[in-house]
Amino acid sequence: MALTLGMDIPYYATVLGSLAAFLLTYRLLSPWILHRLFPSYYTAQPDSAKPQLHEATMAACSSIVVGIWACSVYFLNDNVKGNLIRYDAPSVRYNCAIFLGYAMADSSLMAIYPQTGGLLYHIHHAVSLFVGYVGVFYSCFPYHTNIGMMMELSSPFLNLRCILNDLKYPTKSMSYFWNGAAFLLSFFLVRVVSMGGYWYNMSLAAREDDFYQLQIPVYICYLGGGVVFSLLNAYWFSLLCKEAYRVLIEKKAD
Repeated sequence: MALTLGMDIPYYATVLGSLAAFLLTYRLLSPWILHRLFPSYYTAQPDSAKPQLHEATMAACSSIVVGIWACSVYFLNDNVKGNLIRYDAPSVRYNCAIFLGYAMADSSLMAIYPQTGGLLYHIHHAVSLFVGYVGVFYSCFPYHTNIGMMMELSSPFLNLRCILNDLKYPTKSMSYFWNGAAFLLSFFLVRVVSMGGYWYNMSLAAREDDFYQLQIPVYICYLGGGVVFSLLNAYWFSLLCKEAYRVLIEKKAD
């Protein structure tokens, strides 16, 4: 790791604070939000179904915080340049610390309530823990780290879709339709378009000698992880486009 333990203490504290905050969000804030937004649907759910609803609401809260923070860094912080390799950007690292705390909280909840996710969901969270850890404690590629955090901006719409499905909300309602449209647009902007900048700036960084003197976890995260997420984002976006086409055809038929 690039920094000493003493210099990392504020980030450890942020991770632990985020962990505690999101566990409280799950326990207290999520039920309150669901009861306020969907009173009749939420009340009708059995207790066994509520942990998954609370987890999805907690995830949406995390994605909103992390995604908006990352966007503010992208547009307002001129120091986080695309070709930087070794660079300590506290604004990016603190955001990753919040994300890592959330991933730890969610992983803990999945261990308690296994029904809240399947195998792929557990793999996703294992990757999130690794990416969050590298983003916080290895001061490398701040631009690319921030792009990864900015991708969270599309997740609240996915979380809301999962909530609506679990609540058996009418799929032909306007709320369902507009949430799907917002999800498609945000996914395209922060998960598809952003990857162009990710790889372009990675190619610029690869021209520097320092690029070939990094630790193995950094390469795994930013090169291996970048390839995996680029392919997954392209695949998921193709599915979203097919779903959007199907919905539009059905609306036209109605």
